Amino acid sequence: MNSEVISTLYKPIQPAIKQADNGIAYRELTPDASLKPFIHCYWQLDTKTPLTKPFDYKVAADGCIDIFFDALAPEQSFVMGFSQQFAQFPLALSFRYIGIRFQPSAFPQVFQLRADELTNRTLALELIDKKLSSFIRLSTPAGSSFGKITKLFNLYFKQRFAQLEPKSDPRLCRALEVIFKHRGAVITSQDLDAGISQRQLRRLFKHYIGASPKSFSKIVRFQHILKLTQLDMTPGHGLLSHAQGFYDQSHLIKDFKQLSGSTPSKISI
Repeated sequence: MNSEVISTLYKPIQPAIKQADNGIAYRELTPDASLKPFIHCYWQLDTKTPLTKPFDYKVAADGCIDIFFDALAPEQSFVMGFSQQFAQFPLALSFRYIGIRFQPSAFPQVFQLRADELTNRTLALELIDKKLSSFIRLSTPAGSSFGKITKLFNLYFKQRFAQLEPKSDPRLCRALEVIFKHRGAVITSQDLDAGISQRQLRRLFKHYIGASPKSFSKIVRFQHILKLTQLDMTPGHGLLSHAQGFYDQSHLIKDFKQLSGSTPSKISI
């Protein structure tokens, strides 16, 4: 498996904004086909009308690394690394956040740094890549539509990545393929036979993913359960029978709440 196949085997999602959160919308757009080995999606979180009170936005763990900025103030842009639990951000009464969600293992290849340097951290993009930070500041005027901004990003990244070949370590790729195909329900010491020791495999995962194989598998498994909440069922009903890798209801709820900030019965997709 190479980096291009990751986009077909793993498609993480984020919970939708609940209907009660009037005036806030979240949407995603796919990148140009040539960029899919690197970028999972572009996303926008914005207010249609000013809110009456500040909003706390919960980001579910998805195993990815994101670049994001407020299009109303593009002079500041940020990188959010791999998160081992959900992240919560207090937002202003008006905002228009634009994000670039990178495929697992892609960010370190593109920006030449270790993923674990960003784990559980949010840093100014300028500290990592001044060129891209400058592009965002100068090329995304507040009045531009989400579609226009994504087209600008497509052109920028196509030019920048023209000579870049996604080349993850093949041993990492084999391990990722097993994790994705088993939807995260793996025993890492038994199922991930990548031809190297468990210690070496952990080093690869920390470099390219930002966490251990066990932590990443937990998030892939959670993402599978998150998608099951889209099924037409009474909230939480029948979920346990599909939850491979969770041993009991309390285990499922504990992990789900840690990674999403909510329980399966209350989550909204």
